[in-house]
Amino acid sequence: MSKLFKKMPIEKRKISRIEIRLTAIDAATISASAEARNLTMSDFMRRAALGRRADVYFETEIVVSLREVAQSIQAIHAAFVKHGI
Repeated sequence: MSKLFKKMPIEKRKISRIEIRLTAIDAATISASAEARNLTMSDFMRRAALGRRADVYFETEIVVSLREVAQSIQAIHAAFVKHGI
């Protein structure tokens, strides 16, 4: 039986870790920029540091906005259910 997944070569694994200090405002700005691009903060910071593109897609912004709307609707629904409405 063959293995489902193959191990990634050591040179391609992300094993090094860098710690940086940020102000709360910088951290929030970076987090918002990463979220707008649908990236983790690590991926966003890595791309920025290495000069790689991290495009913002309007579709991503729309999806994020729709997710927020859906969460609001779910909260309203939960409140209605809780009060028996």
